[in-house]
This record gives sequence, structure tokens and C-alpha cells, in this order.
Amino acid sequence: MPLVKSVLKIGIQEIIDTQYSGFVEFPPTVPDAAERWSEAIDKYAKLVLPVSVSSSTAKLAAKGQLLTVPTLGVQAFVNALVAYATALAVGMAPTFTGVPPPTPPVIAPILAAGFAGADSATIAELLSSTIHIWFKTGTAINNTSGVTITWN
Repeated sequence: MPLVKSVLKIGIQEIIDTQYSGFVEFPPTVPDAAERWSEAIDKYAKLVLPVSVSSSTAKLAAKGQLLTVPTLGVQAFVNALVAYATALAVGMAPTFTGVPPPTPPVIAPILAAGFAGADSATIAELLSSTIHIWFKTGTAINNTSGVTITWN
């Protein structure tokens, strides 16, 4: 199954959107937030094509970066996405050489929109769209044919 933006959006809404029917609660601690965000990213990105066998390692890498939010702020979230994608790329071997997205995602404008008063549903849509588009800039080189494909 390929990357599906709605899977990510739902995961985000479950964390931040009080108007969403599946909203549970805001994570009460940084470790809880790191776990829930890394789980939302993983539910989405582990569906990547070509298949990767390293999503559990990728999730741990993201979670580790998310634990640094108190000191790094937004950069920790960006670092978490990059760490996840990098670990995910490794798991595409031996059939493919995975190449994570070449530049970090830009999410600061989305957070600025939130601080300016955008509602949680809007932030979930913007964030899921940005992350989805970013993930799809990852590539994989077939180690037999040499053909390069984008992550799907």
C-alpha cells in the first residue's frame, strides 16, 4: 500500500484537533507527545513503496528526536522527520538503495499559522500535506536495473 495522506492527517487530528471525532487528549508529557507523534508518522510512512523493513527503527529514531522538543523546539520536529526518512531508506535494501528526501521539510509557516489563530483542522491539513509532499521526494534506486523511482 502506498503513502496515503489521509492516514497521516487522521493521526495528527487525533493528537491536536479537539473537534475531530477521534481526538483523545493532548499528550500530557513530552515523552507521551513523542510517542504519539512518532506513532502517527509511522502509521503513515511505513506504507511507503518501495517497501522498507526498517519502520520500527525509523519510529524509534523519530521518537528520540521528538524528545528534544523542550530544547530545540520546531527544529526537533523537523529532525524527527529527517531521522525517520533516513532510517526508512535503509530498510529498502537489498532490492533498492533508498534515498531520503534531499532537503528538510519546511513547517515553520504552518506553526506560524497556528500561532496566528488557524484552527487545529487547518493545521492538521497543512501539516499532513507538507509532510506527504516531502516524503514523496524520497527516491529509491533499483539495485538490479538502476532505475530510480520516487517514494510512493
